[in-house]
Amino acid sequence: MNSALPTVHVVDGERDLRHGLQQMLRHADVHVFTHASADQFLDAYDPRESGCLIADLYQSGEAGSGLQRQLASLGASLPVIMLSGEGDVSAATAAMRQGALDVIVKPVDAALLLERVRHAIQLDVHRRRCADRIAKIKARVAGLTPRERQVLELVVAGRSSRLIARQFGVSVRTVDVHRARVMKKMQVRSIARLAIDAAICGVVPLDDAPEDRG
Repeated sequence: MNSALPTVHVVDGERDLRHGLQQMLRHADVHVFTHASADQFLDAYDPRESGCLIADLYQSGEAGSGLQRQLASLGASLPVIMLSGEGDVSAATAAMRQGALDVIVKPVDAALLLERVRHAIQLDVHRRRCADRIAKIKARVAGLTPRERQVLELVVAGRSSRLIARQFGVSVRTVDVHRARVMKKMQVRSIARLAIDAAICGVVPLDDAPEDRG
């Protein structure tokens, strides 16, 4: 079920509600799949696809918070919107503590739900882009030689080529060659960008990096 489009999954035991939400979301040009149970959803879900989940707080054999825990165990950060009854205050609170993005009380306000769904999809797309960016930066860091990694750390710490050369007992020219290779492998054009990327992937503390302005 891997789709290039963000996908909304609806999990609810009420057939009429599933059908109504499916029609409403499709009418709003949202790619949607419905599932009668949490187990059915988990069997079909591909963590690589972006989107969000709309789930009833209580599913046969799977409470809402349990479903959230199972998603977390899969490493999925899929935004979850829970649907609850008016008296489910404690369960709704527990769902929010487990990381639910929102809890909407039944009967569902279509306009409100659609607003929350669009927000959830945008959030998930943004999270995935950030995760992809971090993975790419980490791969670039992994491609550095041990010496290049040392030079990167010293450069973003503000050390000049002369000071680095003195520390390593090599020529300034040699350090400059390493710096150029680091910049090329990290695919950056400035030390500020290098420092930000190094902080993003944990090479240096985030507080030591300059503000990312673009």
